[in-house]
This record gives sequence, C-alpha cells and structure tokens, in this order.
Amino acid sequence: MNLRVSLVEDNLTIRISLMDMLTDLVDARMVGIAEQQADAVQWLNEHSDEWDVAIVDIFLKRGSGLPVLTACARRSPKQRVLVLSNYATPEIRTRA
Repeated sequence: MNLRVSLVEDNLTIRISLMDMLTDLVDARMVGIAEQQADAVQWLNEHSDEWDVAIVDIFLKRGSGLPVLTACARRSPKQRVLVLSNYATPEIRTRA
C-alpha cells in the first residue's frame, strides 16, 4: 500500500526534492499538491479521507500554513500532519 501524501510547499525545488525522496524511500503517492493556502484548504476540505500524511510548510508566498493546519484538525486518528519551517521559534511551534 502506498503512503498517500498531501504536500503544501510553495518552493518548487523543495517540493520536487520532497516528492522524489518520499517516493523513493517510502513508496509515497502524492494525492494532493498545493502551493498556496487557499488551494490546500480547499483540497483538504474536499478530500478529507483521501490522505495519510499532510506535509505543510508554514510560510507560503500566498497565505500561511496555519489555516491549512486548522483544516487538518478534523483528520482521523490514523492521519498525520508534519510541519515544515525554517523558523522553528517557540511561537511558531505553539501556533502549529
């Protein structure tokens, strides 16, 4: 069974690297890819049970990953969310 991943990352280089790494290491299948907050929230709301792991960048060029995390809050216990950030300050950790 493939790990179904929803990836929210606005940097093309990082997004491609993550996709390649996840595909190679854990046989992941990208089921949702978004570069901005609005698209990510919409996808998660429309496909709430179609992913196993959501990987969310906090700082996006359009919007923020924090509302995306809120959209993930209604996930099932088997679904996991990973947060990416170059700014892992105590405030960001608390907000995430």
